[in-house]
Amino acid sequence: MTSAYEDIDDTYDYDSLLKDLKQLRQLVDCFLDKGYCTDVESHIKDHLLDQIITNCQNCDLVQKHYAHAFFDALKKNYPADYAEYKKKYDLDGKHMESLEKEISTF
Repeated sequence: MTSAYEDIDDTYDYDSLLKDLKQLRQLVDCFLDKGYCTDVESHIKDHLLDQIITNCQNCDLVQKHYAHAFFDALKKNYPADYAEYKKKYDLDGKHMESLEKEISTF
C-alpha cells in the first residue's frame, strides 16, 4: 500500500516513543501546540487533520498501526489531553470515533 504521507518516516522507532512517558508527553505537547516538535513529529502533525477527516484512508499499514497505538497510549496515560486532541483536530466532533474504529485492527 502506498501512502499519501510519504514524508512520514515509517522506520522511526515509534514503539519506544509510545512506551516512554516523557517522549509521549513531548509528542502530545507538540500535537497540541504546547511544546517543541522534532522534524519527525512536525511531519506527522502536518497530516493529523487529514488523517482524522479521511479515517486514515491515505495512511499505509504502518501509519495505521501507530495511529492506533498512539490513541491507545494517549487515552490510557493522558485522558485529558485525549479530550483536548479531539477538540483540536475533530472540529465538528464526528470523525474520531469512526477513525478509531477504522484503525482498531492495526
